[in-house]
Amino acid sequence: ASAAFDEDIRTWWAATTAAAGEWLAVDLRGSHTVHAIQINFADVGCSIIGGRPNATDAYRYLVEWRAPTVEATASGAVAAGWAIGTNSAATGSAGAMGTAAVGRVASAWKVVPGLNLSVNTLDRPHTYVELSAPLEGVGALRLTGLHQPGGARLSISGFRIFGIGPVGGSPPARVTAASVRVARDTADPRHATVTWAAAAGAEFYVVRYGVVASGAAKGSPLTHNYQVYGATSTDIRALVAGIAYSFAVDAVNSIGVTLGVAQTTLPANSVPHDA
Repeated sequence: ASAAFDEDIRTWWAATTAAAGEWLAVDLRGSHTVHAIQINFADVGCSIIGGRPNATDAYRYLVEWRAPTVEATASGAVAAGWAIGTNSAATGSAGAMGTAAVGRVASAWKVVPGLNLSVNTLDRPHTYVELSAPLEGVGALRLTGLHQPGGARLSISGFRIFGIGPVGGSPPARVTAASVRVARDTADPRHATVTWAAAAGAEFYVVRYGVVASGAAKGSPLTHNYQVYGATSTDIRALVAGIAYSFAVDAVNSIGVTLGVAQTTLPANSVPHDA
């Protein structure tokens, strides 16, 4: 089930059946404020090839929320500090789910405004809904499938929740500028590798970079970025040969972003260089 939350479109969770009522839930472990939700369906088992579903065969589902549970336990696997539950002993591209446990419910499930798509007739396999007002006090979210096109099983490659929390948490520490190193590939200067030291409390990192402005040693606009999960390095293969670049590494978690210090780190022709 964790594959539905790993920010990788190439992995997914899938229920064992295409029946109405299959569900996937996540306990956020704490009180969060949710601003938007996106669902990316994976279409596992869909029989439609080279066409689009008609109005009576669209994805129909609803997303519900509840306040934090008294005990943060649920059936399913655990990833990134969340408890993930499902009503199905399902498998996805990443393998089988974990064993079941039982938790206590603090409140009843309520439909998230704008995400009752139980009568949907539109072809919307990657629905993004920005809530009309932030939803506060969210402890868990649940998606229940009612119908999938072409006989597909309920399958999710991305159950994406945008917001802030938990209440009382702290943003991550800053990535130390001294730890950032950039090395340009001498065989192909369009490629570079960026590495840095882990920052306490970071869930992922954003590597920002941009062309050094003419005559500027510092402060160039960093107009491009890479998001990096589960690692403290990344390969960038989108540079222009013979051009100098500036880089910064930001640390991110569900509370906020701690900006890195932008520095000119990569001359037009360079060897490994400290930030």
